[in-house]
Amino acid sequence: MAKNFGPVLFGFVFGSLLLTVVFSSEIAAQRDDGPPAHNFAGTWSLRQSNGFTVTMDLKQNNRGDLTGTATANARNGVSRGTVTGRAWRQNGASWQSNVDHFQVEIAWNGPIGVYKASASWSEGILRGETYQKDKPSARANWTAGSFARRRR
Repeated sequence: MAKNFGPVLFGFVFGSLLLTVVFSSEIAAQRDDGPPAHNFAGTWSLRQSNGFTVTMDLKQNNRGDLTGTATANARNGVSRGTVTGRAWRQNGASWQSNVDHFQVEIAWNGPIGVYKASASWSEGILRGETYQKDKPSARANWTAGSFARRRR
């Protein structure tokens, strides 16, 4: 008695193709082409859409690793936190379409804030979003002025 594997084989091939497309698009969105072109070391004021301003004092090594401290005015006074993260470059078709990405976590007194951003080389302004690591559904947008120095 011959069995018809046609529908099962089609489902397997289609499912494999779909998984390949989904995972390929996520990998492309997170591509790391090396250290960022810009040096994010220094003091940054992030103006958030929820009314808060976070000030970060950052250090950056040659690989793009970021460390530092942060402060923010909170309802119960000034909050202080420790910053860790990294920045990296994603190359475009030309230097004007290259993008530097920035992602740090700030360990406040309890919650951890995630800050993600990107800046095109031609624009030079960090624009991003933040959320509490354990509550990613509550998000705020933020911007930081033009970044200061290109790496040499």
